[in-house]
Amino acid sequence: MVSNKVVLWSTVIASIALSGLFYVFSRIRCVHPHCVETYAKDSITILYSLYLIFIFIAALLCKLISQLPYRIRYWLEKDIPVSPCRHPFIRYFWFEGSVLEFLTFLAILALVTVNFVLYWNLMLSVSAHPLTEKAYWSAALMGSGHMADVLLGLILIPLGRHSFLPNLLGIHIDAALRFHKRCGILLCLISLSHGFLIWTKTVTFLNPPSYFYWTFNIGVQGPKWIFYVSKAGFMTTFGFISGATIAVLWLFTFPIVRRRLYHFFYVIHIIFGPLMIISAGFHTSSVWYYSMPGAFLLLVDWIIRLYNYSKKRKALIRREECGYIRIDIFEKINVNVGSFVMIKIDELGWQISHPFTVADDNESLVLLIKPTLFRSEWTNQLADLLPNGCLEKEITVRIDGSFGYLKFDVSKMNLVACFVGGVGIAGALAIASHVLKYDVGSCLVFIFWAAREINAGKLSLLQKLINRQDSRLRVHLFGKAAWFSNDLEGEPSSVCDLQTNGVKGSLERMNPNELLQQVVLPCATRSAKVGVYTCGPQELMDSVQKACENGHKSVEIYFHRESFQW
Repeated sequence: MVSNKVVLWSTVIASIALSGLFYVFSRIRCVHPHCVETYAKDSITILYSLYLIFIFIAALLCKLISQLPYRIRYWLEKDIPVSPCRHPFIRYFWFEGSVLEFLTFLAILALVTVNFVLYWNLMLSVSAHPLTEKAYWSAALMGSGHMADVLLGLILIPLGRHSFLPNLLGIHIDAALRFHKRCGILLCLISLSHGFLIWTKTVTFLNPPSYFYWTFNIGVQGPKWIFYVSKAGFMTTFGFISGATIAVLWLFTFPIVRRRLYHFFYVIHIIFGPLMIISAGFHTSSVWYYSMPGAFLLLVDWIIRLYNYSKKRKALIRREECGYIRIDIFEKINVNVGSFVMIKIDELGWQISHPFTVADDNESLVLLIKPTLFRSEWTNQLADLLPNGCLEKEITVRIDGSFGYLKFDVSKMNLVACFVGGVGIAGALAIASHVLKYDVGSCLVFIFWAAREINAGKLSLLQKLINRQDSRLRVHLFGKAAWFSNDLEGEPSSVCDLQTNGVKGSLERMNPNELLQQVVLPCATRSAKVGVYTCGPQELMDSVQKACENGHKSVEIYFHRESFQW
């Protein structure tokens, strides 16, 4: 694959070199006369220098954190408790992630606040009447706009999957995307306040006091829409376009919209994202050099993606007895335990890429896919490639990745417990396969799997692990997955226990807290390190995280939550 150390370090060097041009960019003559850059170049250079210094220090701290003692890193990487409220609106704004991510968020708030104060003072210092109400509202307007410029630059930096940040600085891709989400929400809120100030206050000091006059040239006498000549319209019009694109992008980020209309969410970001940056750049020229580092990283990322997707690989698709789809890709790539790949399948025509966790990488790269209930979904189109009676078929796939890794080192754990639902079993299988294959000490692996499919316990990869008869593997099935015995007739009992194969099953609902306290922790000593992996429905992952918060009082628990909500 292209994303190797040579490319990554080349990206680092090029990013630093291009970012170093800020001095030139920040001193170019502003394209419209309202920019502060025209008469305060030194101050703008200082502000942009502050922005780059913040990025450099944040990156340096991320690199140093990976060198800290394990116990200190544990507390920094410990997840914030989940929201006690189930309301979607509260959950959307509730902080998700580690303590370190929360500290980073506070640093971002401090950065934009400092920029607002400095810009406020700068605007008052160059105002002809600094003590008037108009000067104060104008300073607030420009200060809030500059906060948005800074956030727009920060939003772009973590977007690239092939960025050097996750690989060289040890930043998990989920953490990078959460950083993007938080900066995006802040940008939307500050843009709303910026527009509110224009609509309610700033326009009232203009002549005529009409927002439509200054934004859309309505009522303008004489020449209209002359590039940077007409006093009315141009700067404010592009500000309106930028604000409208931000509103559209924000609308499609809400979970209820994004999850049901993910294709639209993806396409909207591809189209409206560049439009937002371009229109914001014509609204205020500082956007160009604030967004330059992140835009370059994103450009490199897309070049690498296109190159990776240009390579075709042969694969075998087969249908499991429980209805899952298994894809075996014969050309292997380097993967980490718990990592995922983005795939496209030529037989399905044009499509966006889809992420899937690598379930096994021993003989071939194995992916597990569960068809959904909606016939129009990509997973069902994939299943239709296997008509009735056809158990397997050769297909052509394109891969980008692999990406991500576990937050804990399996080799340093005394015990690993996997609480998974549905196709989330893929990550648990990868962990168990790694432990059993490489004989990682005496580490025990518990797999707690809840699935709705009868015969889910006969999944080929799971059976392959069970057939090893390794005492370190403990498998517990829940829901219809527990109905795995061919000897059962009629309605199964509440508990089906097959001790000979090391498998236990229950038709009851999985209770992570009870399982952790009564099954997992009794197998761990006081000084043991316990890794907990979860992937599945939101409710399941939340309950596992709460169980870990309760269980941490007795042992050290290292928690990893795998969520494809992006």
